[in-house]
Amino acid sequence: MHRFLSSCILSIVFLTIATTVARSADPSPGGRFRVTVTPVFSEEDAIVVQIAIESKSDGYVNLRGVRPRSGGVSTALTSKKEGGMRTAQIAVLLDQVTVSDQQEFLKFTVSAKNSRGGGSRLTSTGTRKSDGALSSLFELPLKAGEYKLETPVEAFRFRGNSYKLSVTMEPLLEDAP
Repeated sequence: MHRFLSSCILSIVFLTIATTVARSADPSPGGRFRVTVTPVFSEEDAIVVQIAIESKSDGYVNLRGVRPRSGGVSTALTSKKEGGMRTAQIAVLLDQVTVSDQQEFLKFTVSAKNSRGGGSRLTSTGTRKSDGALSSLFELPLKAGEYKLETPVEAFRFRGNSYKLSVTMEPLLEDAP
């Protein structure tokens, strides 16, 4: 397990550097934000995905489940330099541990961070019966590209619940209890 987590951390650090280097000189125009989607790791018992968001505009990155009370994460878009591109990253981790032939534990974590270290995290753990590969619970329709501000786009589905990504000018309120 320790080796797996070390590999995931190293992969995310490498991809962060690679994403920074790969950015084009022509930033996303106003009114839009750019997304880079990187499937970091996909095995029978673990999935890791990194979503990088950048925009010329100030705003907030929001990722929310469509089902009521399914939660989500958000963070402000920030820049390390005055007048620079505002950036944030979302990491998704699914990890499955098999206890017996009939029982598995599943951890689902989504973390949002901005360039200054601020952010939020959503974590869910539970049991599930062995009923197929972990990939059968997770779909990633989001593609790299540019999207309109204030317009939610489906990022991924986990256990049939759609999670939508948006960049808004004001932070979205949390789900009501």
